[in-house]
Amino acid sequence: MKGPLDIHRQLLAGDVPHEVVQLPRRISTAEELPDALDVLPQTCDVVHLLYADDTPWAVVLGAGATWSPIRLSRALRATRLRRAHPAETSVVTDYTPSLVSPLALPPSLSLLVDADFAAQDVIWVPTGETATAVRIRARDLLATTHALVDAVVDPCVIPLPAGDSGALPAHFSARAG
Repeated sequence: MKGPLDIHRQLLAGDVPHEVVQLPRRISTAEELPDALDVLPQTCDVVHLLYADDTPWAVVLGAGATWSPIRLSRALRATRLRRAHPAETSVVTDYTPSLVSPLALPPSLSLLVDADFAAQDVIWVPTGETATAVRIRARDLLATTHALVDAVVDPCVIPLPAGDSGALPAHFSARAG
């Protein structure tokens, strides 16, 4: 499994300014980052692994945000979306499923970042471990990962409490267009 050292090495190799921080308490999911760091939820990332017409995508939202299935299917140009099972997430990303980082992902895995999250100045991302996080500028994350940016958050949905992913059911179909 990947962790903070893998992320730190990748960012150092790319000369990307960042800070690996020790959390004041351990977390079990990325949704807990805002409470642990005492920062706004929209500055903390949560990565969801989805399959868009059988192609895996890592989708990055701010903590507590819920995506719009229609917006997401349009952004990915997909007719079918399926949320990955935790075991699939672990195999594809090489991270603990609830603490996936958008950094140090396999090059074959495409990344989509919600526009609201991408608009933040400084963001916090998980490291795959329960006791650390990375502080990085959003623009540096986007440049490092070559992420696609699009508005996929559902503006009509109230953010969910910590621990509720708001994710798609295991099988969801939406027609783009």
